Amino acid sequence: LAVVLAGMILRYGPAGDGVMKMKFAGPIAFYGFVVAATWIDVIADELVALLTLLGTFLEIPGSVMGLTILAWGNSMGDLSADLTMARKGLGNMAITACFAGPIFNILIGLGMGFSFLRQKTGEATAQVTLLPSVATGFFFILCNCVIVLVSGLCLSKFLVPKQYGYVALGLYTIYVVVAVALQYSNYGDA
Repeated sequence: LAVVLAGMILRYGPAGDGVMKMKFAGPIAFYGFVVAATWIDVIADELVALLTLLGTFLEIPGSVMGLTILAWGNSMGDLSADLTMARKGLGNMAITACFAGPIFNILIGLGMGFSFLRQKTGEATAQVTLLPSVATGFFFILCNCVIVLVSGLCLSKFLVPKQYGYVALGLYTIYVVVAVALQYSNYGDA
């Protein structure tokens, strides 16, 4: 398959400034997307394994690694895309992506995960323990949504004020401190 695609690129690809025909560009672009996604998956797996090993050596609980280092690493692509859109004046697109990405991850990721779990175990239900740090995260997400709705819809006539960015950074900082403190307290074992 790789040899055939390479041959198509060499034969039908533009020789410099020409434009490739769409019937060839589409499959080649799709193949490039699949290869890129595969590399990202392989590299992400290796990074998670490396960070898990680092957390084990430093005796950092897995939940703390998850809500700090792994969460930050998982979000870097979205962060750079959102910042780029905002810098180009595409604020509506950036804020929509900020909400749409996590919604997709939660609904599709959890939905598929539980579907696979049900298929594997044959059980119709699964016992899930809600850690205090996750419940804290839900609370801070709710606070953020209320702030966006009140400041953007009610107070500023559908415009989110520039000061919201500082409020969001403050909320996130408080969340990380509270969640890490909960993980190291007696409540983190619940």
